[in-house]
Amino acid sequence: MKKIIIAALAATLSLSLFGLDVMDYVPLKDGVKSYTCTEYSIASKFGEYFKTKTGKVLHKIDAAGNDTESYLYSARDNLENSVKTTFDSMGKIISQSAFASDDSLLWKTDFVYKDGLRIEANDYDLAGNLRNKTIYKYENGLMVDETGYDARGALVWKTINKYDDAKRLLKVCEYQADGSLDNEIIYTYKEDGRLDTMVTIDPIEGAKQNVFRYSDGLLSEITTYNVLETGNKVCERLIIKYDDKKCVSKVSDYLVSEKFGGTVNELIYIGEFAYTF
Repeated sequence: MKKIIIAALAATLSLSLFGLDVMDYVPLKDGVKSYTCTEYSIASKFGEYFKTKTGKVLHKIDAAGNDTESYLYSARDNLENSVKTTFDSMGKIISQSAFASDDSLLWKTDFVYKDGLRIEANDYDLAGNLRNKTIYKYENGLMVDETGYDARGALVWKTINKYDDAKRLLKVCEYQADGSLDNEIIYTYKEDGRLDTMVTIDPIEGAKQNVFRYSDGLLSEITTYNVLETGNKVCERLIIKYDDKKCVSKVSDYLVSEKFGGTVNELIYIGEFAYTF
C-alpha cells in the first residue's frame, strides 16, 4: 500500500505473514482506554517451540473510541517512536504526527475535508515543506479514487475502489505511476454482511485468498490459500483467541506446508493483547 499508513511507525504489530492486521477486522469494545500488543517470534529447537519477544505497541484510546496515541517499543521496552493523532468532534482524523524516541518530530500529515468528506492528505517534513499529497475523489459519497503525488506534483501511485449494490467495498486496484497494476484485492461477503473472503492478486507474487472464519459471532481464524496452486492449498492460518470480555487476547500465526508425508502447521508468531478499561 502506498497510502498514508500509520503502521509504518506505530500501529498494532499483530501482522500475519501476508500483512493482515487482526485489529482491522475486530472492533474494540466500548470502554477500552488503552491496549498493548506484545509480539513474539517463534523458533523451534530440538522439536520444541521457544518464543522471543520482539517488541510491543501501546495504543491509547479516547472516550469516543479513537486511537489517539501509539507507542512502539523495542524488545527491551525502549521507546522507538510514536504517532499522535488528532480527531474532530465527528471522529474524523485532522492530523497525524510521528515522533522519534526523543520526542523530536519525524513527519506530520494534515487532512482536509469538504462537505464531511476527506479530499486531501498533505505530508510535511521537519521544516514544514510538503513531501507528498494525496487527493481523494467520491461518487455517491463513496471514495472511488485515491491519487498520490510527490512534492513537485508528479503522480506516484493511484488506487481505484469499486463497490457492490450494498455500498460494500468490492474491489481495490492499486497502480504504479506508469499505470501498471501493483496489486488487486477482491472482497466477498456472507449473507449477514460479514466479510467472507479477500483475494489479493499480485502480478509478481501471484494470488492469495484469505478466508474469514467465525465462531460464536467472533472472528476466530483467517485461513490463507495459494490460489494458483492445484487444489488451492492452505499456506497459513491465523488463529484468534478472546478473553472473557470478548476482546482479542492472543493471535497465533502458523505456516502450513506438506512435510514428512503429511500436513505440518509451524508456529512462527504470537501476539498477546492486554487492555485497560
